This record gives sequence, C-alpha cells and structure tokens, in this order.
Amino acid sequence: MNSARYAYTFVTLPYSGKPTEAPTADYITGTEEIVQYLVNKMKEYNHVQGRNITMDRFYTSLSLADWLFTEVNATIIGTMMINRKGIPAEVKPTAGRDEFSYEVYWNVENQQMSLHSYMYVVRTKSTGPRNVLVLTTMKPILGTTTDGGKHKPAIFKLYDFTKGGTDIVDQRMQTYTTKAKSNRWTMVAFYYLLDTCRVNAQSILSMNQGLDPRKASSFEFGWDLVESLVVPYIQQRPTVGLPTSVLRKMKFFTGEPVPRERIALAFDKVGSRKRCTTCVDDSHGEGHKKEKPSKDDIAVPNVWKDNLQDPLSHPMQILRIRICIKTLKHDCHHTHGQINNTL
Repeated sequence: MNSARYAYTFVTLPYSGKPTEAPTADYITGTEEIVQYLVNKMKEYNHVQGRNITMDRFYTSLSLADWLFTEVNATIIGTMMINRKGIPAEVKPTAGRDEFSYEVYWNVENQQMSLHSYMYVVRTKSTGPRNVLVLTTMKPILGTTTDGGKHKPAIFKLYDFTKGGTDIVDQRMQTYTTKAKSNRWTMVAFYYLLDTCRVNAQSILSMNQGLDPRKASSFEFGWDLVESLVVPYIQQRPTVGLPTSVLRKMKFFTGEPVPRERIALAFDKVGSRKRCTTCVDDSHGEGHKKEKPSKDDIAVPNVWKDNLQDPLSHPMQILRIRICIKTLKHDCHHTHGQINNTL
C-alpha cells in the first residue's frame, strides 16, 4: 500500500509461494484476504478511517468495498473486472451502446456505493468495444471531461490521479535498483526491501526539509546515501600494501589525499632490472601483491633445483638460468646456489 501523492510505501507483503510445510499466519490466499491483511497491518501504525484506497481490477470487488466502508470506515475507487461476482447482467453487454457512452448504477442497500460504466472502442490489434467499470464508495463526481474528445468520466480521471503513487514508487525503484539476478526468492525479497527503504527515506528527508518529494533527485540522494555508508569504512581501512588503483578509488570517495606509508626496503634498488622472488619478498612488507610467474619461470625444469651446483651437467643444449644481479656482486643476503663467477 502506497501513498497516492508521493513515493512512500506504508505496508507490503511479499508473495513467496505455497509453503512446503504447515502454513503460518503470514501465508495469505485470495486477493480479498490480502487487502484485508494489509489494511489491518496498516491500522497498527496509521489511521485508516476516513481515507480512500485506490486499487486496480485485480483486487476490486463488491464484498471488499462493502467491508472497507462498513468495518474500516474507508472509501474505495478501483477498476473492476466484468466477470466479478455481483455485477448486474444488464451492465455487461456492449451491444447497442454508443462509443464514449457513460452509465452510472447505485447499490440499493448502500446508496454510497456506485458502479460506473464507460464504453470505448480499441483500434489496435485487439480491435473491439471495451466496457470499463469503476467501483467507488465515495460520493461520485458526475460528469465527463473533454480529454481530447473522448468524454472520459470525471471519476475515471480521479482514479488516474490517485493511482499515480504506486507508479512513482515503481519508477524510482527501477531507476537505481539494487536488484541482481538470483535464483533464491529470499534474495529477491531482500532486494525489494532495500529499494523500498531507499525510496521511503528519500520521501521522508524531502518532507523534513520542506521540499516536494515528487521533485527530489533520486541520484543525488542515492549518492549521499552510499557515501554515508561507505566512507567511514574506507577511512578505517589500512593503506599498507594497497595498490595505487585502490588508493585512487579511496581518494575519490573521501575527497582527501590518502596517505600511503612508505615501506623501508631492506636493500637498495639495483638498476632497472627485476629482482628475484626472494629479494622482493624480503624487501616488501606483509600484504604485498605477488606477481604471477612468467612463462620462463614455469619452463625451468625442476631438476635444476637439485643440480644448481653444476647446472651445465644437464643434458639440455640450451640453458636459461635466472640469476639474481646481487649474487654476481657478492652482496645478496641469501644464497642462490654455488654458481661460478664465470657465468
């Protein structure tokens, strides 16, 4: 159930399918029972008396309109299916009626309830006359509007005006939704709750600031919401060992230069050549991202690890030995095997 004037959801009920075990009190079957459940839930937090509820033809029925008017003291406006129980037979036929004709029927027992019938012709693939019904327990606004020469009844225009709140909520949810593809219905319901909370929070903030919720920017509110949730964790995150790309993204969110602690190297950098894996691990601190081994490293036979004292004894004709530069200078802190300086 949403507000008719701005994007705000009062109460909702996700449909999770038929339970495999014994159903609980939250498992509701039937369209009329669903509306009654939502109205009773809303009565726990808001005043429903004296309000009007607009619904589409999937929920509208004569018994539901009578229950809302007598038990809840709330009115209803809703389009209605022509095969609903209780509709008079003389209202259903379309033969003999002119296009844009308008008829009104009142309930004998409840003079407040009225049924409005409007005839128009569809000129598309489904060509033919259409009998549109609207049921209401409000004091009907009789008369028609010009509406481009269609002479649409005024009660239909009121239905369009009060039904816009649901469309606005759906539009704002779909524009910047958190929904992701998932086969688990629990995640789908969770994504819907996140979108509903975001839209409700935006409308509440706009009204507290004296702004029109319908003119508020969803992008600006969503960006401020993301920053308020993410920035505190970014500021607490240690920057030791993080690559420059991640630090740049952190700076983008915080808006401040992210200090990067310089790690003291155990050995000086030797020229522009790369150092061996052992030197890199010892010179960099914990958390350093290791590079993937190259094809040359993978191609080196494992037998060399045991024959480093005499690598030329290997029967291969071409030998590719990666030697640490510091080994030749006799200043490396570790031993790469006993290799002659003549190499």
